[in-house]
Amino acid sequence: MSIVEEKKGLIAFGAILIVVLIAALAAYQMTGNMGIEDRFTTAVGLPSGEEEGETFSGFSVEGDPVL
Repeated sequence: MSIVEEKKGLIAFGAILIVVLIAALAAYQMTGNMGIEDRFTTAVGLPSGEEEGETFSGFSVEGDPVL
């Protein structure tokens, strides 16, 4: 058996990994670093920018905080 035949699975895994990384980088280049909330807030009529109100560890409370 040659070295290529012994490592056929590792070579296939490496090739798949390279293809997935290239696809991920292409998707990032196409979409940019905006999240889905940033991208579609204007489409649904919400105000853009940071949300006003109380925050708790980076989470904003919507509606009445008492409820």
